[in-house]
Amino acid sequence: VLLELPAGCIEAGEDPKDGAARELLEETGYKAGSLEFLFKIAPNASNCTSYAQCYLARNVFPAAPQNLDETEALEEVKRLLREGGVEQAVHVAALYRAAELGALG
Repeated sequence: VLLELPAGCIEAGEDPKDGAARELLEETGYKAGSLEFLFKIAPNASNCTSYAQCYLARNVFPAAPQNLDETEALEEVKRLLREGGVEQAVHVAALYRAAELGALG
């Protein structure tokens, strides 16, 4: 299981799903067999008007040369979530939603 949390901005006029696919490829070298919309969330609604749109990439495959850093094991990710080791709110929300969908095993 590949666990990566790529992030970035949507280009002007770009569909959010297309932006997610582009960011996945740019940051990991992988493409997704399918992208599943998880949710749209305000990272900090008190002082920011931007939103994060989160997608779950399923059936990923390498599509471009890339040297990926070694990723955390799924049990380690679950432990980090339980213990507060993942601090970025959008990442936490996306990981919990992916877990609800069974994507974290």
